[in-house]
Amino acid sequence: MKSQRHFNIQKEVSRILDSGKGDKLLQKLEFEYVINNKEEFANYLTIITCFIENSFFREAGSNLLLRKILKNLERYRFLSNSMEAFEILREIAIFPYVGLSQMVKRLIATIIYQREDDFEIIKSWPDKDYLANFNIYLLRSNLEKNPKDAVDATQLLYNCVIDILKEDSRIILSSEATKQFKSHLDLSREFLMSYLSCFIRFKWYGGSREWSEGREIVPEPFYTQIFGSAKDFIAFLEMQKFKESSQADSYKLISDIVDFIKAFLTREVVLYDRIDIQVNLHKHLIQELKPNRQ
Repeated sequence: MKSQRHFNIQKEVSRILDSGKGDKLLQKLEFEYVINNKEEFANYLTIITCFIENSFFREAGSNLLLRKILKNLERYRFLSNSMEAFEILREIAIFPYVGLSQMVKRLIATIIYQREDDFEIIKSWPDKDYLANFNIYLLRSNLEKNPKDAVDATQLLYNCVIDILKEDSRIILSSEATKQFKSHLDLSREFLMSYLSCFIRFKWYGGSREWSEGREIVPEPFYTQIFGSAKDFIAFLEMQKFKESSQADSYKLISDIVDFIKAFLTREVVLYDRIDIQVNLHKHLIQELKPNRQ
């Protein structure tokens, strides 16, 4: 459990970040902060997690934690083993845990790909299964603290990686994580609607892309791992429709997604013209699905 000292540290760091002085503190953490014992080590991790959970400093904080701490775990002789560092991170993790979870996902990917020059670093880390379970813990903690909102929980689920297939780079999520997520979808109508409201999305091309005719629309990328198959997902949604009034927005949302999945499965790509985007409650949905143009 997080101590009062760590609460106070996080409160002070949040104040510094809000005042616009985060860059100066980050510099001190890299070049001036000295770690001589376990308490100073825990304090350092407490400070750096504040940066990691701040969207503006997330990448810089994660890189510093990796560079200064995780690449040199063996030098901290006061730790009994590398897992002790992650047990401290578990205790001081800051809700909604997305930044920390993303950083751990990076470690998992490094272990999976394991380039030759990474070996000396990797050998001091806990194994892939331990790190995957660490992220499952963060997902579960998020679900307990925020049971109605699926936005952060969905990202945490994506970080529960157990394997990346080298032949096609397909990501395999932990079955335990998908099981927990699906169970929450079954239990909470609000959580389900939050998940479905972000289900249809623009395909990510690896960077920013201007709005343009012909951009591809895709489903949430891991829904078949969550539900088992597209057929099972459609059956699940059809059952949910019986629980909603036919005039309700939730009923329309479910119906739209069922129609979209069926269209997606029968066409190579589903494209849109910008004029077809309907700006309303379900502004992410397509008013008219169009086949690929020749």
